[in-house]
Amino acid sequence: MSIWITSLIKEKNIVVPLLKLSKQYGLEAQGHFWTDELEKMA
Repeated sequence: MSIWITSLIKEKNIVVPLLKLSKQYGLEAQGHFWTDELEKMA
């Protein structure tokens, strides 16, 4: 099973432990950092 994680802040020291924790529960975590580009959202 896999999960997708989106982070609104670019703090790898917060996100990486979350990815490692998900592996302990057998979850394949993927994700990205949010990019605030309003002109590309419409």
